[in-house]
Amino acid sequence: MAAVNSEAWRTLYQRAMRIKELAPWTWMAEDELFGIEDPESKTPAYVSISGALGEHVAVIAYLGDVALHRFLHVQASEGEARAETILEIRQIQASFEDREYLKAEDHRIIRELDLKFRGSQAWPCFRSTHPGCVPWFLDGDEVRMMTHVLEQTEMVVIRAKGNRALLPSLADGGPLLVRRAETAKAGLSWVEEMRSLPPAPTLPITTRVSEDMIRRALRHPRAKDAVELDLVMMLDASVHEKNQRPYFPYALMLVDGGSGVVLAFDLLSPLPSLEEMWGAVVPALLSRLDGIGFIPSTIRVRTDIMEFLMKKLAEFLPVKVNRTKTLPKLDVAMRELQAYMGHGRPGGR
Repeated sequence: MAAVNSEAWRTLYQRAMRIKELAPWTWMAEDELFGIEDPESKTPAYVSISGALGEHVAVIAYLGDVALHRFLHVQASEGEARAETILEIRQIQASFEDREYLKAEDHRIIRELDLKFRGSQAWPCFRSTHPGCVPWFLDGDEVRMMTHVLEQTEMVVIRAKGNRALLPSLADGGPLLVRRAETAKAGLSWVEEMRSLPPAPTLPITTRVSEDMIRRALRHPRAKDAVELDLVMMLDASVHEKNQRPYFPYALMLVDGGSGVVLAFDLLSPLPSLEEMWGAVVPALLSRLDGIGFIPSTIRVRTDIMEFLMKKLAEFLPVKVNRTKTLPKLDVAMRELQAYMGHGRPGGR
């Protein structure tokens, strides 16, 4: 964790407590987003107020247009998205937790600042999440950005309480209220504007497939079997390596749709990015199909990204891609794997 001076931490905690006193989650929903442009990096932070149901009380800043659209996709799924999908969105947040939730590093900072907190959901907690990684402590740049976010959030939520039309629904395409800083003699001067919802960025997914990989897979017969395929974040098997942000490995599993036998399994890392990990799925599957010895007639998937990737595979192999809501055989095998990785080997929580 990069060193952050005490005054920077003190300012951040003060800003957090001002938000706590305002309690905007008592009148705002998490989909009432607004933007705050970071003065230095110019990265847009799309702010969501969480806690209307009293479960996770927080100010969450989704960083960048990709993060915004991933959040909007989760919102549009109406509960169908996996809970861990939120950990695939780049974000920083200030939440209010019970004392037991905080780590030793949090308590050290609080002691050094001589701050006192008491009660349920009363302890400020600051975390940074990179896609696919364990929520981690803020670095210096993130402390600075989070401080701006909380300062400007205070300005917005005070006005939003008295003007419910201030934050139009993004589900209908915007517009989006954004606050940005201009340099003035006295320091930063914040201005406000309404912007159109930014277009969804094209994901840079590159599948590196060689002619030899395709040729080796095509030499095998096409069977009548249907298989189930998924890529699942392993929340009970986080990986902590020296000098690297802790991450959750992803299990790429292929299961026979009839017998439930696991035909192939790989663990993939979300580092350095989810896009690079997704790009590795098709080559990994081609290699596994060569070892299995047959080409399935149908591959069943249930997520957007796996449907996209398997359609890429279908450009090379004579397979049908079937989107379905459930993968019953795979879920049984995945539960057994998660139980083993979470409790049956070192490193499980």
